[in-house]
Amino acid sequence: MRKWSQRIMQRLLIVSIVCLSIQYPSPAFASNALTVWVENSATKVYSSSPVPSNPRTSIELFSAKNENEAAQIGIRSAHALDNVSVTVHSLTGPDGATIPTGNISVRRVKNMYTQHNSGGEIETPPAPNANEYPDILIDNAPFDLEANVTLAYWYSVFVDSSQAPGTYTGTVVVNTDSGNVPIDVTLVVYDVELPQTASADYLVNNWLTSVGWDFTGTQISVPYQFGVEIFDEDWWTIYENIAKNFKKHRNNVLYIDVLGFLMLGGLDIDALGHHTFNWTNFDRFIELFIDEGTVKYIWNAHMLDRKDGWEGPSYIKTITRANGVPTLTEVPAGSAEANQWLEVLLPALKSHLDQKGWTEMYYLVGHDEPATVQHIAADNWFYDKVDQYVPGARKGEPFYEFKAGLENRLTTFVPQLDVLDQNMAYYTARRAEGKEIWTYTCVGPQGQYPNRFLDYALVKTRLIHWFNWKAGATGFLHYGWNYWNTKPNVLENWQNADGSWDWAPGDTHIVYPDVANLSVYDSIRHEAQLDGIEDYELLNILSAIKPQLAKKIVDSLMKNGTDYTRDGSDIVQAHKIILDGIVAADSDLTMTTFEDDFSRGNDNSWHHVVGTWSVNSEQYVQSDMTTYNAVSSLKGNAYRDFEFSADVKIPDANGDASNWAGFQIRSHNPGDAATGYLIGIRHNGQLFIHRAGSDLAMVSLPVWMAEYNHLKVVANGTTIRVYVNHGLTPALEVTDDLFAVGYLGLRSGGVLAHFDNVKVSVPGVDFFDNFEAGYDTMWTQSYSPWSIVSGAYSENTGNGMSTLAGKTSSNGALAANLRIVNDNGNASNWVGLIVRKTNAADNYLDSGYLVYMRKNGQLAIYKAGAGDLQTYDTGLDPSHPFRLEVVLRDDNLKVYVNHSETAALDITDSAYVSGYISLITGGASSQFDDVQFTR
Repeated sequence: MRKWSQRIMQRLLIVSIVCLSIQYPSPAFASNALTVWVENSATKVYSSSPVPSNPRTSIELFSAKNENEAAQIGIRSAHALDNVSVTVHSLTGPDGATIPTGNISVRRVKNMYTQHNSGGEIETPPAPNANEYPDILIDNAPFDLEANVTLAYWYSVFVDSSQAPGTYTGTVVVNTDSGNVPIDVTLVVYDVELPQTASADYLVNNWLTSVGWDFTGTQISVPYQFGVEIFDEDWWTIYENIAKNFKKHRNNVLYIDVLGFLMLGGLDIDALGHHTFNWTNFDRFIELFIDEGTVKYIWNAHMLDRKDGWEGPSYIKTITRANGVPTLTEVPAGSAEANQWLEVLLPALKSHLDQKGWTEMYYLVGHDEPATVQHIAADNWFYDKVDQYVPGARKGEPFYEFKAGLENRLTTFVPQLDVLDQNMAYYTARRAEGKEIWTYTCVGPQGQYPNRFLDYALVKTRLIHWFNWKAGATGFLHYGWNYWNTKPNVLENWQNADGSWDWAPGDTHIVYPDVANLSVYDSIRHEAQLDGIEDYELLNILSAIKPQLAKKIVDSLMKNGTDYTRDGSDIVQAHKIILDGIVAADSDLTMTTFEDDFSRGNDNSWHHVVGTWSVNSEQYVQSDMTTYNAVSSLKGNAYRDFEFSADVKIPDANGDASNWAGFQIRSHNPGDAATGYLIGIRHNGQLFIHRAGSDLAMVSLPVWMAEYNHLKVVANGTTIRVYVNHGLTPALEVTDDLFAVGYLGLRSGGVLAHFDNVKVSVPGVDFFDNFEAGYDTMWTQSYSPWSIVSGAYSENTGNGMSTLAGKTSSNGALAANLRIVNDNGNASNWVGLIVRKTNAADNYLDSGYLVYMRKNGQLAIYKAGAGDLQTYDTGLDPSHPFRLEVVLRDDNLKVYVNHSETAALDITDSAYVSGYISLITGGASSQFDDVQFTR
């Protein structure tokens, strides 16, 4: 998958497409037996990790403003080291600007020990430390390092919103009694700013233990670990520090339980049953987080629970007077007592929320993970009360498995990540209704899905938020931010020695108690989560200006919830590519144009999972009449604006005239029928546009679908127009913004469907091919076989030509990336482009103009029958990719190299005015990429 990231980087670089990724490092520092190196922030460094074979010795970070960026420092020695620590220095940038040491931190990575692993795709530490996982980030105090043990430090820089863009440099120093090792630091600050935590679009809801919730372990979690009393001044100091941590880590949904505050002095019930509410501590707690700038929404703990097992009947906690004091009482949901309690609580809460201006920020929640139909019924009862007494409040609920029945009740659906992945059509329909979709993780999902477990690859924690961005989910929830409860030795072992506390490692908490400072220690998983959240926000910024590039970057790392990169360096590099894409002055990616008349007898250009697809008599046939989800998608590219057309017929409607065939456009993945838009025409002639469970438009047409009809879709931004049989006026037109960019495919529902003469074009481009789909159906090869290797069109013999089939051109611009892979021992051998050939089979000796570059860097224009007309020494080494552009205007031909504004070659000649285009090699094995012709 890394290849796609590098290709995106190629697209972004302005002058040269050499140096595709972060610069190659120099060897790590090694003195005597001490080795110091640098690792990225998405890869774990274990105590048993050996020194990498090609380690980095300098820190290179790339950051937006209001962002945190990090790297790790690895230290290993054959001899014991005493008093190891790390010293940070400020970074200096443009015009004397500095990033002070107060914005730079170094923390030592401490291991956690676990007796049992979680399920699924775990990452096993190198031997011999199979049960030690790096996680806790503790103070940078002097530390004695044993021989042949790897120690890691987490180096992190926060870039303030006011920081001037530019390159900042400095050092960080590893100190030991055996000597000090300086490490060079380079930080590039982009002129891009992340939104503040409380105003961010992406919602993050890590549940925080305070008061209430289960009124036992969660409520006493902080008092037990810190030795404080609820509401004493140290207790409040702890939460002040937590609020600061929430702001840094972009946790902008505050978890709170109103019942907990009411039970601790917030409610008085007199002998006559009169209720007096005291909101002092409730307000103080919320305002503490609001004042810190971390709260966008408030999520009240679920008010419904279950008795007698997971599928037991629903009940609700109420507060009644017993023995003269408020007492928690559990009563059945829907009972008279439950109704009576909600008729007291909810109006009082609504009145207070209105007074504070918090009503529309506030989530009221029925069940946490409803498991039965009865639970859903109880939810509906509860939300009836909420709608009656707290109109305007938000309503959300997590689902660990798919459950229907709350479609008209919730504002926010929170399926477990795998539940969303496996039920995309249902949740896409909810999005179309204007509902929010988040995801959550807890002890699940496991298997190959990403999660934040201690024993999973660190990149999985970060990729949760990439999945959410791809799926259109706008929030993330996890129940365990600090679910320590009364666990002893929380800084040492995940499970207790007696085997108790046998939760999936990493599930219950992502921070650790820092008792001495009345605060918390972060973990590397907490920092990886932050990186993923920041990536999400940056993707939002990029998508607003270059949606095709944003989707290309995400798709290059993650196809779905189980198919994604496991390499941390991929996501770190992609983060830089996102930033480069935001600031680059060029336009969005150009997508491949395409034509297929199936005359080659195969469907190599297409991807399908459902249906029976085949090429028969130069037609593309889908013959499975039992399915309505048969999609065959064009490989390789996701499109925003396009024109997509084909001839479509339905020889057999399987006895149902309402069955259909047509197109699937802007879907999340190739072969995906659950997302995007379906443009179909039924056997009875009814044309329709369908999206997420509903028809957006339809019209009946006088067409005979047993014969071919021409269907064309033109998508431009939020407007989709459909034309039939070459009509000049659209038969249907809709405006919808649910799906902005995605894959194109052919689709059928319940019929035998035939397709032919498929064509895809994009605005402003006559032809474009980036070869990422793995096919060359638009090219005709001569002299030697060509192949697509790593997304580039390759000729390996050194003597080959491939001609763009069926297309001639006169005026316009032909551009491509070229590279000589092997000059076969002759620096005069070359690679080039032919324009204006008279016949498709002609080579450069027969007709047209050849523009070529030799391995020695000499650029030339060759005219058939006349020889070189002009040459130029570029000084380039074409073994590195270079961009060649040939601009044709009547009798003038100009050649540009690497996006230069000045032509390297410029001739006037009128011998050839129109003709074919070819890619060609002359003795040098070569590669071609991103071939584009624009009139």
